[in-house]
Amino acid sequence: MVSKGYGKFKVKSYSSPVRANRFVYELTYGHIPEETMVCHSCDNPRCVNPIHLWLGTNKENQIDSINKGRGNKTPMIGEDNGRHILSYSDVINIRNRYKNGNVTQKQLGLEYGVHHSTISALVLKKSWK
Repeated sequence: MVSKGYGKFKVKSYSSPVRANRFVYELTYGHIPEETMVCHSCDNPRCVNPIHLWLGTNKENQIDSINKGRGNKTPMIGEDNGRHILSYSDVINIRNRYKNGNVTQKQLGLEYGVHHSTISALVLKKSWK
């Protein structure tokens, strides 16, 4: 079984499939604390060589990726994201129209071709900050 390049398999004592790198890390070094990732110094998700495995937070793993030139140094957000559907002016218009109370999030979503949860994130400024 493979998930995003990581080998996985089932173990009777676990409730769900286990990533091979995590399993090998625990066998070799012991317990993995909550919210901790098993990262690879070799950057090969399928690798299970204990010498290549280290523990880190998601942020530390991202920094490692950036330092190795693999990650985006700046996130592509708003109109800079090539997959954007809305423009900056759309976002301002949506926020103003919703604030005035004449239209629902669902109506705005249908009008702009996005899900109403996207509209909710916009008006709550969880996206397009």
